[in-house]
Amino acid sequence: MRDWPTLATSNEEIIRQWFSNSAGNIGLATGVKSGVFALDVDKKSGGPATLHALIEEHGALPPTPTQRTGGGGAHYLFRLPSQGTVKNAANIAPGIDVRGEGGVIVVSPSVHESGNPYLWLPGCAPWEMEVAEAPPWLLEFLHKRITPPLDPGRKSGRLVVDPTKEVTFTNEPAHAETVVEGCRAIRSVYEEAQHASEWLWKMALSVIGRAEDGRRLAHHMSSLDFNRYSELDTDRALDRVLEMTGPFTCSKFAEESPHCAACTFRSSISTPLQIGREKLNIVRLQKCFVYATDEDVYYDTRRQLIKKSKDFSATYAHAVKGSPHAEFIRSSTAPKVDTLQYLPGERSLIVTNDAGHRIGNTYIDDGISPAAGDSEIWLDHFRYLIPEAEGELDHLLNVIAHTLQRPQYKIRHAILIKGNQRTGKSTIARAWKQMLGKSNVVAVSNTELESTFQGGFYNKQLAVFEELYVRGRDRYNDLKEFISEDEVRTQRKNIDFYRARTPLAILALSNNDLPIMIPEADDGRWFVINSRATPREKTYYEALNSEAARHALAAFKALLLQRPLGLFNPNSPPPSTSAKREMIAESQSPFERRIKDFLQENPCPLVVPEWILERVRLPGGGGSVAQVRDALRRFGAIPLGQIRIVGEERASPWAWRDQEMWKENSADQVRADLLANNPWRFRGHGGGESSIFENSLRQTVN
Repeated sequence: MRDWPTLATSNEEIIRQWFSNSAGNIGLATGVKSGVFALDVDKKSGGPATLHALIEEHGALPPTPTQRTGGGGAHYLFRLPSQGTVKNAANIAPGIDVRGEGGVIVVSPSVHESGNPYLWLPGCAPWEMEVAEAPPWLLEFLHKRITPPLDPGRKSGRLVVDPTKEVTFTNEPAHAETVVEGCRAIRSVYEEAQHASEWLWKMALSVIGRAEDGRRLAHHMSSLDFNRYSELDTDRALDRVLEMTGPFTCSKFAEESPHCAACTFRSSISTPLQIGREKLNIVRLQKCFVYATDEDVYYDTRRQLIKKSKDFSATYAHAVKGSPHAEFIRSSTAPKVDTLQYLPGERSLIVTNDAGHRIGNTYIDDGISPAAGDSEIWLDHFRYLIPEAEGELDHLLNVIAHTLQRPQYKIRHAILIKGNQRTGKSTIARAWKQMLGKSNVVAVSNTELESTFQGGFYNKQLAVFEELYVRGRDRYNDLKEFISEDEVRTQRKNIDFYRARTPLAILALSNNDLPIMIPEADDGRWFVINSRATPREKTYYEALNSEAARHALAAFKALLLQRPLGLFNPNSPPPSTSAKREMIAESQSPFERRIKDFLQENPCPLVVPEWILERVRLPGGGGSVAQVRDALRRFGAIPLGQIRIVGEERASPWAWRDQEMWKENSADQVRADLLANNPWRFRGHGGGESSIFENSLRQTVN
């Protein structure tokens, strides 16, 4: 769950929605929000022995809710002190962590990765006893370990800088500048000094402090947060991290900083310090590009562009001596992957699949963050536009919620909203786009739908067909794969055909009564909504474009992220609506309508295409046997194969009622029904009047 500190709640209704269709573990947010902190005792790191020694020295812990962790350790819950709070910190003593402000613990009945459950000790669950106050000795111990006393005689060569000025490394060691250039997590300590956590600051110290002139650079970095900077604090923290066997790893940085998910170096380095051994100009390219070996291309992570290696070298020849491509791939820190894929919902830029292949993820999560608040303005707009009589509003909200909660799964039908002009249909598309992020949504015009080069609107979460109006059954058929298949072959101008991932959801908007022909009566690819809303006052739409509406949209996203989706199946055909049935009827040609009327008036469940043609042929001879067969197929009829009728004459009947039963009947039963029950059956054979079947055959041959 993203942004969990904000979304964490004790609201019973919301919690039931979260877990009604989920087997997920449960996290307890520690700190001010819950009013508790946890002493986390890790068995593998010797935590029980450390706690036993502390108890021997200071006295027993008071009775308080306690659970055994899945890893065999323990969590002891305590109330926050009345004055101040408890910070979140790791390894304050061997095997002892404290989970305080900004922290989280996993609680029963969750299951550990080992398969062992988290369990409250008998009689020690939170509903069985009160959370105790921490003993004074424990609070004092935590205070000393998290912010230990300083040596007043300690000397330091500090470098305090003006935080209003841009940070530079003029005349500083190049490898230190290179680390900060390449590591976004460490750079955030410089650029967002006042918001950096204490733990991230300490991890950054462990890297910068190991650079040449590291102590001075550590003070340089620390002094950017003028309100929290302390020369002695910085020296003490630096001494502690330098006593470690090495700098913090990228994995540890990733636990603390969200910037690491989009880091290009994650697959090629183990610690940010390694970046400092590379040339600065190469790192400036490597932090923005990933090289995909299967297609010999570079992926620009900032602009979401793909460049061939020769184009990459031509573009950056001024920045690198020699060949930029050769220098890039020769480097030990070069971000390389086997292939590129669009993996929506996956926040890491580089992932490894089950086969061990490195995948460069072209998905960027740039949607608005969910937040608590009032979303009524958006709920009102959806209710105003979308009818509820046939479940239209409920289905649309399920589709949008699915793209937010399960972004990696495709919805195999498209949403079509048609209705009056200037009512705000496009506002639904805009809101959806802001929730998903502009990088994950593409607007498609009718001209682009008609174009041969459609590669530009693949690899997206949502495709919006603006003012949809296309004609012809061919266009309907062309969109079938686009809507229901995961991948298709496509083409961009000057680029060969390649396989691309189709949009995971499709929204079409139109002011036209028949935006697209839906010729198939059993169509399962379109969910049609007919909005009968009429335009409102100008002030209504101005409110939807206001800053307040943007904040409300963040609350609307939070609401959709909590929406239960247990009964929604993205692979199933959508429910039918009266608007869709009307479109199907309007999509039929006059010839098809005549066939449909004829079938409805015909009591016989079996028909022969040639016989139908004789009865429904348009004035001037319009229509053909092949068109009759196509219409029968769209109306759900099935062919029963060729049978002999009379003498040598044969026919190929179709069952358009009771199809399954007629599939099992014999040719004799089919023949008997045709001869006995058809109102236009044979009126003679051989010497007398020719049959209608003979006439139709003769006409077809002629």
